[in-house]
Amino acid sequence: MKETKQRRAIAQCNFEPSTSHQNQLIERQFPLSFLNFSIGDRLQIISTNDDWAFGSCEASAKEGLFPLNAVQLIDESGADTEKTEDDSSSREAKLLVKEIDYAIHRWWKRLKSIYSKQAEVYYMQDILDYMDDLLSVRKKIIVGGIPSDELNSLRLTVAFRIDKGNMQMGLEVTIRRSNGQPYLPDSISLLQCYEEHVLSQKKVIAEIKDKSTDRVPEVFSLLVTIKSIQLLTKFNCHIGMALYDLDAKQFFTDDFVFQWKGSEPTNKEVNFKALFSCFSKSDQSRRIALVTRVYQIAPVESSTTSLKRSLETTPSSHYCKQEYAFDLLEVSAVFSRPEISNDGRERVIFLNRDQDFATVLKTFLQSGKMPKYSGTSEDVRFLISTQLVEGSAHDIRLKKPHFYNSKNPPVTLARFDQLQFVGELRNELHLVLSGCELTGKERNIEARLCVVESNGYPLKDGPIALAYAHILRDASLIADGEHELLVYKTESTHFDDENISYMELLKEIATNGMKPHANGFTLSEKSSINIATRACSTILTQNNHLRNILQWRKNASTLQSSLQALSVPVGETKVDMMRFMHPLLDSLFEVWEDKDSLLLPAFDVIVAVLRITDEQAFAEYLPILDTYIQRFPYETAAFKLLQCLNHYIESAVQNNNEKTRNSLKEMGSIFRLIMQSMKCSRTFNTDPTFTALFSAQLGSVLRSLVSLMSESRERMNVQNTALRHMPTIIDPIYKSHSLDVDRLCNFILDVLGNFGENIVARERLSFISQLIGTELFAVGFLFISK
Repeated sequence: MKETKQRRAIAQCNFEPSTSHQNQLIERQFPLSFLNFSIGDRLQIISTNDDWAFGSCEASAKEGLFPLNAVQLIDESGADTEKTEDDSSSREAKLLVKEIDYAIHRWWKRLKSIYSKQAEVYYMQDILDYMDDLLSVRKKIIVGGIPSDELNSLRLTVAFRIDKGNMQMGLEVTIRRSNGQPYLPDSISLLQCYEEHVLSQKKVIAEIKDKSTDRVPEVFSLLVTIKSIQLLTKFNCHIGMALYDLDAKQFFTDDFVFQWKGSEPTNKEVNFKALFSCFSKSDQSRRIALVTRVYQIAPVESSTTSLKRSLETTPSSHYCKQEYAFDLLEVSAVFSRPEISNDGRERVIFLNRDQDFATVLKTFLQSGKMPKYSGTSEDVRFLISTQLVEGSAHDIRLKKPHFYNSKNPPVTLARFDQLQFVGELRNELHLVLSGCELTGKERNIEARLCVVESNGYPLKDGPIALAYAHILRDASLIADGEHELLVYKTESTHFDDENISYMELLKEIATNGMKPHANGFTLSEKSSINIATRACSTILTQNNHLRNILQWRKNASTLQSSLQALSVPVGETKVDMMRFMHPLLDSLFEVWEDKDSLLLPAFDVIVAVLRITDEQAFAEYLPILDTYIQRFPYETAAFKLLQCLNHYIESAVQNNNEKTRNSLKEMGSIFRLIMQSMKCSRTFNTDPTFTALFSAQLGSVLRSLVSLMSESRERMNVQNTALRHMPTIIDPIYKSHSLDVDRLCNFILDVLGNFGENIVARERLSFISQLIGTELFAVGFLFISK
């Protein structure tokens, strides 16, 4: 035993020596015995050795050996001496670091234990996030220099993180004072300790609930799980689910389709999952419905006497896909108040068999109320659950792998206006035959829609009528939405596939009353066909302005208006600009080569593209932009980029500084383009004066920035915006060796020495902090010549 200063301790648990402990003591012939005690007993420690201690119990005069991990030492140093404020802060910081270390060690050990027994740990990603936050705080504390007020705030933040993690992992919650510090074991009684535990648990639950209620995730997905199906039919069925935009009046996701076999039991438990991904805060105001439709693969029902009844059984190959039942469930409330949870909300939906889906949808869109129908259609009902999951489909696959480790992983369904992952290629046209009106002498008409190759099975007779629509013309896709097509009659016996004269016929009836006709085709006034189209393509675009720029040589007359439109993109225009980022930027720099008059409008669109990549919803496109900059081939673009940037900096005196602010926010990416262009020029440009001209142009821009900083007029937003993003240009200039270290340092000193009165103190400190993080300071080459 080592002699130590006598210290007090409190028992954390009951201790009674086991038989093995007793035998070891006898074998070693120690003249000592073990000390038995109960939880809450106060002990006096006389000496210690490794994990064991020798001492006595204050309640009795007994002495003996006991393990140190069964007691907690009482720190009495604070009562003995008075500490200065710095010593107190240092001691508080050490205790906070110690608490963080202990919590992370416990969590990691607990996670490994749980994960070795079960693959699904729904809170694992939350705990890992808490650990990252705590490690960041720990690093900040160890670096030092934290004021006492900030340290007290950190204490509360750390306490909430630790208590929340302990609660999720089923560990005990620490009882704390109002400032976040844990109670000392001997400062309260056992009964009060119990009461404080109950209060602490309630407090943590309330704080978790408040924070989860107020927090709206940036990106989230909707997980729909079909748990049970009751379907009374002897035929096979196709079941589809999709999301419908009630404002745009169109479906905006792929269909989640699964099959139901007629041989299955009428009531069956299933586990089908559909993940509708990539929703954001902008979708909170949308009116969205979940549409469920059941199609029966069965022979046409002979429900009227006019139908010819056949005594023969219809072969299954002639079965038709017919609407059997449907449900229209509005889920707008789920998106308007997105709450991320680990459990889904269950509900039973009764599908409608009494009415037509198109009619019900039309009535619902007009009145906003679901039409009533007789009966509950209990022969067709589903048990489903809906659950919001934070993150896109890509994030969920990385952070929640247990979703995809099950026997029935969710089927990810992309929105038509977004991609599941960057680089995905899609070129689809979704077509729905939404209405058809035909007239003829026959009392029964069967219409079949099919797609065949030119060498398909030959038909005995040609069609009796024809309708057409231009899906693609001059690189323009057919517009999304409803289309009413004219129907042209033709003689079935004289129909020729090579006769395409109908392509020149009018789409609308002529105002002079004449019926459009061509060789073998005449208009049927009483017939019409309605279709609905929705395109989802990464190769073609419906955006006229984007198409005008991509084909700028053919659309010179409308090029300027298209540039102005894309300089302030909104909605799906941003998505299209990201999909076509590389060809769009190439076209803009090619426009510069040919049309000097469009220098600034094209620069505005370049800035708009760079700004979109800064938005969190399009963060996945940043690697594509980085790849483009690394391979940037336009050697003359550097001068024009500097010219445009200098123009907006010098014109900041104007009242409207929006374009200047946008340019200043993207200075980092603009200078990366400039330096890459300069690199190409050094390789391919043979003009001996090129380097001197570039250096002069670069110096002009840097002098404009210094002049902007010293301005005393009311331009605080522009000046602070410039100062906030100015450190992003240091590394591109330094790495490209466009300026030597002395000139670059002189520029920094000029900026520091010309701060105007409009520059706020926070931005000045942030500027210095970001400068220190650049590579210029990392290599230790900062030479100050003044």
